[in-house]
Amino acid sequence: WSEQGTDGVRVVRASSGQQAQISGLLRILSTREPKVRPILVHRSEDSVLDRPGSESIPRKMAGGRPRVAPCTGAWWGDDRHLVVANFHGQHVRVYRYREDGLELLHHQDHSFAPPEDVAVSPDGRLMAVTHTMPGEDMVSLHQLEPESLKPGPILAKFGRGCCPHGLTFSADSRFVLVTEIMTGSVLVYRLDGARVRRVQTFRPPLAPRVPKSVAVTADGRYVAVAHSAEVA
Repeated sequence: WSEQGTDGVRVVRASSGQQAQISGLLRILSTREPKVRPILVHRSEDSVLDRPGSESIPRKMAGGRPRVAPCTGAWWGDDRHLVVANFHGQHVRVYRYREDGLELLHHQDHSFAPPEDVAVSPDGRLMAVTHTMPGEDMVSLHQLEPESLKPGPILAKFGRGCCPHGLTFSADSRFVLVTEIMTGSVLVYRLDGARVRRVQTFRPPLAPRVPKSVAVTADGRYVAVAHSAEVA
């Protein structure tokens, strides 16, 4: 996991306690394949994602820090594809991992509502995206083409009226968990095709800290929620 400080970020390996200091990183996304380097979300210097159309112009501020973000959220679940949400670029992109870098496969415009985070269901059939201001606050659900992971049009919209941030699917692809930063809640939605309904809302007992990211264990027994002292 990563811990943001005033002088940069400490990346901690849970199994060994080993730590590394990195400047500018806000979040870390790992991969199951040990030969593949982890994805550092929000870090753009020398990033394989730092290409035309990905940068933030002008440089937005987040917690007093300049944000030059090639992505604000990313998913790398099958060790072959990387799906990236770019809030400032207002798009979602799908890349294929290659030994010499990343190959851009698909680009989907999200200028109607900037994407904050993205997740792909474990069965590879669905993509969920959180959207926040200045567009419509909501979560959009998209069908994915098998193998290529090309995202289709919006299948369903849900979570309207809240302020969604991070999200994840359950291991069986039947539920989506979304962090809501205004109320400090985690919202649980059940999926049944294009039909989506909220089945649970809970508030982690860490107020006034804000829930940002969420993850579910493979057996579905535990939920991990990362919190921040601020909304930005």
